[in-house]
Amino acid sequence: MKKTVEFLDIQDIKDNLIILKNNRYRAIITSDPINFALLSPTEQNSLEDAFASMLLSITFPIQILSLTQHVNLSDSIASFKANRSKMPESMVIYEQELERFLSYYAENTMINENYLVITYDDTENNYAKARGEMSRRIQIVTEGLLKCNLTPRLLNTNELMDLLYAVLNPMSRVYASDLVKNGALSLMKEGVSLEVQPV
Repeated sequence: MKKTVEFLDIQDIKDNLIILKNNRYRAIITSDPINFALLSPTEQNSLEDAFASMLLSITFPIQILSLTQHVNLSDSIASFKANRSKMPESMVIYEQELERFLSYYAENTMINENYLVITYDDTENNYAKARGEMSRRIQIVTEGLLKCNLTPRLLNTNELMDLLYAVLNPMSRVYASDLVKNGALSLMKEGVSLEVQPV
């Protein structure tokens, strides 16, 4: 029986890059959305022209990935919990209600997220050169999106883990970065001794 990792091309995720087998690299950029329908016709034409110009300036392959997923408010909720002890007593009940509301909202709200996947296949097996080339490509795409009046953002290593986990486990509400933060990788590396009790 094959393990799941044998079906995946992913070798590592580090330095804000997904490293695939055979020295292939991917970076992912996202941006805050804008409501195209609310723009004036002139603004719409300007945005379309800027986006077309960006696409024409790119001399390397990119992919567009669109996902519908649950809102991730785990960082906000954790921040509220962490600051609860510093709050006045009169605010604690309000804070707990806000936590419950955010948890409910995150469970029941789906959003559409769009990503640009920047690609580079390294034929020389030179990680330093590959990182440099990826940085150059990321900068070209980022500058192009800025000209479209968008606010591009490169996904960091934890966000890449969460995104890949969400793609591979669409029904899960678990975030891979939380698992790693809580020691899941050390459990995988070191293993754990379990005692099986007879039924």
